[in-house]
Amino acid sequence: MRIIKFPGLRFGHTIYPYLELGSTQDKAKELGRTGINEGVVVCARTQTKGRGRRDKNWISEPGGLFFSLIYHSLVPIIEVSNFTKNLALYVKVGIEKAVAPIYSLNLEIRGINDLYLNNKKVAGIIVETESYGLSNANKPIIFIIGCGVNTNQIRFPYEIKTIATSLLNETNYRFSRISIMKAICYELSTKLL
Repeated sequence: MRIIKFPGLRFGHTIYPYLELGSTQDKAKELGRTGINEGVVVCARTQTKGRGRRDKNWISEPGGLFFSLIYHSLVPIIEVSNFTKNLALYVKVGIEKAVAPIYSLNLEIRGINDLYLNNKKVAGIIVETESYGLSNANKPIIFIIGCGVNTNQIRFPYEIKTIATSLLNETNYRFSRISIMKAICYELSTKLL
């Protein structure tokens, strides 16, 4: 594995890329337990056990962008829902900015964590917390922020093909997944406290 570095970013300064993982969320949690720095990103070409909110299966086939990042925060647990809504906005802006030189997108946020394009789901966000034994209210909680962006997939499994889409399917353009990830990391780096 060749670690990717984006110096100067709070989130995405160090990226651990994998060809395949069970889940980027699980790998990021594992790294978080080792005390790894905030802002580290774990990404995978495919996931065999990708998941969204409420443990819904996230189909993670080649062509998509699947990553999780580690965020240390004093955000109270009761504020996680509002925090997730803000994350959805930052991810939306990151995607729109990344593809803007080629195509103008107007993504729609639905619920607190889904992004839609032309009435089909194109991205989702999951936020999970880990305290790693830190029970003091003044100590940071570790958030594992996962993001799945249907980027360059052409086909989707039968059970989701009427409700899911990709940037490629909607625009007829192939996009750089790394550029989209970097744009999302930049938005998070400039917006999150």
